Amino acid sequence: MLRLRFLRAGLLAGPRIGRVRRPAGAGPRVWPSVVGLRPPARRRSRWLAAVTLAAWAAVSLSSAVPAAAAARAVPPNSSSSTPSPGPSNSPAGSAVRQGKSTDASLPVRAVRPVPAGDEVVDGRGDSDGWHLYAASSGSGWSWQPLATLAPVGIDPGGERWIGRQCMTGDGRYVVAVVAPWTVDNTPAGNDRGGIAYVIDAHTGAVRPLISGVSLYYFTPSCGTGSTVGLTRYAGTDEQSTQLVLADAADATVRTVQTLPGQYTAAVPAPGGGFFATSGDTIVHLAGGRHTVRVHTAGRPFDLVANAAGGVDYLVGTGRSSASVWHLDGKGVHRAGGGVFGQLALFEGRGGRTVAAGATKLDPAAGMVALTGETTPVEASSLAGTAYSPVPVQSPGRPAAARADGGALARTPLLLSTGQGHGARHVTSLIPATSAPSTAVFPPVLRDDGSIVGSSDAASTARGARPATHASVRAATAQFTSTCAVPRNNVNLQVMQPSPEDVDWAANLVGRSLLAGSYARPAGYANLGLPSYSPSLDFPLPAPFGPGGPSIPREVLEGVFAQESNFNQASPHAVQGVAGNPLIADYYGAGGGYVTGVTTPDCGYGLGQVTTGMHTGDMSYDLQRKIAVDYAENVSASAQILAQKWNELAAGGITANNSDPNIIENWYLALWDYNSGLHPNSGSGPWAWAGQTTLPTLITPTTAGRSCTRATATDG
Repeated sequence: MLRLRFLRAGLLAGPRIGRVRRPAGAGPRVWPSVVGLRPPARRRSRWLAAVTLAAWAAVSLSSAVPAAAAARAVPPNSSSSTPSPGPSNSPAGSAVRQGKSTDASLPVRAVRPVPAGDEVVDGRGDSDGWHLYAASSGSGWSWQPLATLAPVGIDPGGERWIGRQCMTGDGRYVVAVVAPWTVDNTPAGNDRGGIAYVIDAHTGAVRPLISGVSLYYFTPSCGTGSTVGLTRYAGTDEQSTQLVLADAADATVRTVQTLPGQYTAAVPAPGGGFFATSGDTIVHLAGGRHTVRVHTAGRPFDLVANAAGGVDYLVGTGRSSASVWHLDGKGVHRAGGGVFGQLALFEGRGGRTVAAGATKLDPAAGMVALTGETTPVEASSLAGTAYSPVPVQSPGRPAAARADGGALARTPLLLSTGQGHGARHVTSLIPATSAPSTAVFPPVLRDDGSIVGSSDAASTARGARPATHASVRAATAQFTSTCAVPRNNVNLQVMQPSPEDVDWAANLVGRSLLAGSYARPAGYANLGLPSYSPSLDFPLPAPFGPGGPSIPREVLEGVFAQESNFNQASPHAVQGVAGNPLIADYYGAGGGYVTGVTTPDCGYGLGQVTTGMHTGDMSYDLQRKIAVDYAENVSASAQILAQKWNELAAGGITANNSDPNIIENWYLALWDYNSGLHPNSGSGPWAWAGQTTLPTLITPTTAGRSCTRATATDG
């Protein structure tokens, strides 16, 4: 049994920012260093929410999209490093890569059955897919390849795959949710960018389940039998929650519940329906009824279904501690506690929750305590007799995997068996081979609860025919983007600037100096326009501008690092070479896998400028300049940021001494640039509080804080 976390929720008091737990296999994000920005929980319409996901998903799933989109679809007979799969229920039928282990890939071999006994499963990702490994008591706790998930038709452009998995309470199946690394770096991708599969825990046979589910730490969540819960957030800003109940035994979806608002940490309830968290309560959701089971003294997280018909869960109790609670038909009681960074709950056999890092665990709760290990635990067997610690950083090499498709992390998978004093520690290195690739693309769950590629409705999906890549592609409608400046226009190609180019423009624009001798000459960038000055096209509002305060270039460059990684053109274009404009969610997939289901974001270039960038919003000449000329994009971004500064100041929201020349004073304006601000309607201006209060993304340093004065906005 395993519970590999994508993003840990748990609320602890404290306003500090940082330390979001990363997915296994994910590389580090790059955040602006000058203001200490965190990745946003919400994004304004400019935010680079789904550009990468929508691009590769739309290309791989739709025959209607242009061939030069951001990622390539892999033809069935291509020679890609991801082989064409065999039958979805037979890994041995898949193509097998041969050769020696290299830094770029691992050789593969046919999977041998995992010997019977207590079993633990863990995973690692590289550019060839998400590799699952299993070890059992019957094999002497020796790791062996179990399966490799690499959805057919999706080529993430050399990026590493990330994933999370759990084992069902009956010990027969592993359910895994995977995605390319970039998908995790967008809010829409986190909400509905995951692809789910069912894997036989003994034979490694892979069956497609469903795609379009969330990448948060609670998806998937296995139940006490063969059931599994998956969560999806529809629309923008997690306005509604979809809870998917599936049966791993036959890899089918039983029901899909769509609920208004945000529910997190949903797990299948032993008696039917789901247990989930809503604010500081645990609720039971079944048959359209919402029943509050308990109010907690903090935000609950890490819910695990138990054999008593309830759930076990954690609650943050301080800056560095948490408590374990047991809920059953008789009520709720405290079962133990521990250090937050080490305390974790895992599914156990038959509903006996396995608790790692717990101290003074109450035997009456019926839990299994993992002891003798002081490091955070990544995976546990169902009986709690073996577990795998989180990989330890090797000397001179970070344990976290990179975003690119290099080798798997060179940290060993450690296995510790036994409990208490004298526990036996077994070191088992990650195998030098991986299992064959096998992953038919599953049906796609949409906002309305329908499943594209399935012949049956979601509520009667049992026995539905699994969707193939071709059937999903055929289900995708023709789509015309409403983004003003199109892709694949040979007359509107964008030169990729260098960091020095961006620094030059940010330095001048922040002081309103990109005019006069710095004006663009007539005919610049093949636009066919007369000479123009970016600082005059998008002047900074007072008090900024000539003779007034400036915007520090470090602040602007922080925005560009977060929004676009300093790209004005598609990331496929290297510096000094032309390519398509960088456009967020051009196909309107909204983080999903089918084009045209939502309004395209149309965020362009360095600053992901969306304001005015839909067809007809403003002068087409200005729109072309924003899309093509990096200096014009910098100027438009600076104007928006200065407007945000003024908007906050008008509402009485300021930082420190309100001097715009001081870098640290821009934090709130950057926050507003990301999320937007509601106007003062009598109770004060409201803004989205950001990732520091979302239960899907909360870290130990921010647990216990509530979402005060936080409402959704697209700014």
